Amino acid sequence: MAVIQAAHQQSLCLALDAVSTTLSSRLSPLARSDSVMDIYEALTAAVYLMSSASNPLKVSRESRRLSFEQGAWVHMGRTQTVEDMVESGFFYLQEDDHVKCFFCDLGLKDWDAGDVPEMEHAKFSPLCFFLKSSRGLEWLRRSSPRPPNYPTSYTRQDHNQLLRILSDELLSEPVDIVCKLGFCDTKVLLCIARKFIRFRQKFTRQELLQEMHKEWDREMAGEPEHFIGKFDLAAVLRQFRDSMASVPGPPPGSQRQPLTQQQQLQQQGGSVGNRCPNCNIRDVEIVCLPCGHLSLCLQCSRTVRVCPAIGCGQQVDNVQGTGVLSVERNDIRNRVHSTPRYNGFSFGRMRVLRLGESGLF
Repeated sequence: MAVIQAAHQQSLCLALDAVSTTLSSRLSPLARSDSVMDIYEALTAAVYLMSSASNPLKVSRESRRLSFEQGAWVHMGRTQTVEDMVESGFFYLQEDDHVKCFFCDLGLKDWDAGDVPEMEHAKFSPLCFFLKSSRGLEWLRRSSPRPPNYPTSYTRQDHNQLLRILSDELLSEPVDIVCKLGFCDTKVLLCIARKFIRFRQKFTRQELLQEMHKEWDREMAGEPEHFIGKFDLAAVLRQFRDSMASVPGPPPGSQRQPLTQQQQLQQQGGSVGNRCPNCNIRDVEIVCLPCGHLSLCLQCSRTVRVCPAIGCGQQVDNVQGTGVLSVERNDIRNRVHSTPRYNGFSFGRMRVLRLGESGLF
């Protein structure tokens, strides 16, 4: 058993290294730890980054490096090296000096000689989970003009919660059927993680089959296979499933409130697509904070004060004017060609956020 566990820990370390050497240097010691919770933290970061990236084909550092090497970046005389750009999460768009973050989708241009890629990334997108995972909260707080209000105690609770849910899903009937049809179980894991992280929803059997058939169609169309197929993260999660039972649960008295009728309807697949669970009419576009769930449409966010995500029920801290992009208006217009996007899971405290209404544009 120890040999199998060590092999799975090594697979997790290799997956982290494939994303970023900076990420690997920070999280690989946790992946090799004897502590189950340390391993959970590293595993959750890998699952979150690989399932929820805005540009999934650029998750690996090799794919990002190739985008620079195939373009004209090295001939433009920029002081920012390819390696610095890659380690900061950026890939090259083959147009002038335009780059994008693979995870949060932030696009930057007009690089000056003194610009440090990681610092610019933190300046314009301080809530990027890739930055938080690879550099840590303290670095983000020091580097951001207005530091993101991340809690100090979020990590272990949320990692434990997400992995328990994903572990249960791996044993569910829909996942079992899909895996028996020959689909890679790690791809299935990332698929269910992506939906739960963003919308706090689970797949029905039919929805999961449809989603995996889309993956199959993309592969048959000749699209590059996602590099995650090389790393069996599902096996890592299964390896430590038994250990989850030994992880302390929530303290007495902290049980979640019973689900409302609307939440029960959503859990049973009663809501359509990515509709707002409060009105079930408009699409979700607002993140509730401090819980971090992407669970409200713009109209409902003006009146709802409790997050409607399944099993959440936290108060929404609806403070206006927080401004995620804490920089000069002209600087944003000149530098940013693609605003960042944030997926909804409680990996950090934010406030109700919609960039278009922050007064910056």
